[in-house]
Amino acid sequence: MTETPDDRAARWSAYRAALYPEARKRHGERLTARRQARESQLRAVIGNAIGEALRKQLPTAVAQFTETVTTAPLTESAPDVPAKPLHKMDPEEWRMHAAQYWPQTPARSRRPMTIGELVKGQYEGDGAA
Repeated sequence: MTETPDDRAARWSAYRAALYPEARKRHGERLTARRQARESQLRAVIGNAIGEALRKQLPTAVAQFTETVTTAPLTESAPDVPAKPLHKMDPEEWRMHAAQYWPQTPARSRRPMTIGELVKGQYEGDGAA
């Protein structure tokens, strides 16, 4: 009996269909194993680098921190707790309260940009007209 091209194609399709799920599974397993090996190698390298950095820098950092904590005297006391909760303060009360915490904040030298100035790309009165 002679095999026709259609028979050969059908046989080849059946063979590929039987092999494909198994090959796909093996390929996925190989990819997963390769990815896990790369990730574990990367984790090991990062862990070694962090461990080495900690071994070198941790003793000096701890010594510096301990020295500053034990030798630094308390120079300022915290501002008093306001009588009114912060969310109930009006703007002037808030400014006065904030000035206790941030006295070194400089006053604004210029007002914020308006939308028109943003569109034009310049402030009014900055000399560029």
